[in-house]
Amino acid sequence: MSLKEGETNKELFQRFCRDMYTRADLKTIFKWFESNQYDLVRRISMKHWWKTFELPDFKEEDPTYDPELMLDKIHHQLNLEKAAATKRKTPYKDLKKIYNVFSRAAAILIIPLLLVTLYMYINPEMVNKDQSVSYSEVFAPKNSRLKIQLPDGTQAWLNHGSSLRYPQFFTEKTRTVRLSGEAYFDVSRDPSHPFYVKTHGVDIEVKGTSFNVSAYRDDKKIVTTVEEGRVMVHGSGLDGCERRVVELTASQQSSFFKYSAKNQVKYVNPEKYTGWKDGKLMLIDDPMANVEKKLERWYNVEIEIQDSKVYDYKYTATFRDESIEQVMKYLSLAAPISYEIRMGEKRPDNSFTRKKVIIKKK
Repeated sequence: MSLKEGETNKELFQRFCRDMYTRADLKTIFKWFESNQYDLVRRISMKHWWKTFELPDFKEEDPTYDPELMLDKIHHQLNLEKAAATKRKTPYKDLKKIYNVFSRAAAILIIPLLLVTLYMYINPEMVNKDQSVSYSEVFAPKNSRLKIQLPDGTQAWLNHGSSLRYPQFFTEKTRTVRLSGEAYFDVSRDPSHPFYVKTHGVDIEVKGTSFNVSAYRDDKKIVTTVEEGRVMVHGSGLDGCERRVVELTASQQSSFFKYSAKNQVKYVNPEKYTGWKDGKLMLIDDPMANVEKKLERWYNVEIEIQDSKVYDYKYTATFRDESIEQVMKYLSLAAPISYEIRMGEKRPDNSFTRKKVIIKKK
């Protein structure tokens, strides 16, 4: 590989990591991951970006980590899983091991689109399940938020641990995407082609609107908050039949409870539910039960409440760049609670468990 070719490959990978690639770029990237011939190109480009996204304070939290060794381990893990999939003669569908490796690396490597490429590299059937339509699926790993632009110009932000599946081209009368987790959408207006967000339990029909959807699978309800415009929320009744649940306008929010098929609508301050896309964790009269869930997702920590009376307290605050230690210090000043933060424990594979925050009443 010549020096000129190396610079060209470096620029191509840079466009890819910044979600500014062309269709031709994407085909080249796929070729790198499909052929051993391009292994050197792949490794050099990934190592460059690995170092680019390194956070200088990470060593203080984990003095044992070696970024280059960690990258080699990821390569090795991918090779092992690919070999196992080939031996089984079936596509490898359990990404848990690979995801754990990247979750460990998320603090120093924020390239969510790379995960998409790896996923399609191991699961080639996901690239073209339908002969006429190709789909992309984007993941926002824990400790990260991701902004993407859909084929119709719609802007979408994915929150921690969320995924969005969408066609590479909208060819139907409707523009349909599938969401797992939380996302904020600023939908490009096109009245003749309604925009649909499908979740596990609720479908949202949009004409041209900015709104937020929180639809994590482990939550009991799906929350839709409209910032501007109008949406129609369709949900499934207990009999499984779809029915229109409610129409929402600006500053309205619906909470659809999965197990009762009931819906509650109220007026809210939209910024509380959309501020996360701008890096703001907002608490407005939030009970500890809500705070607990938000902190676990925002900081990728495990929270243990050792005294049920702690759930009686409510909090109002806005956090931007504060660490979990700083946040807990504030919460302990705002209410009579004490806390202990335990660092993650090292596993046999040299990864670490999540930090654990233990909270109790003073």
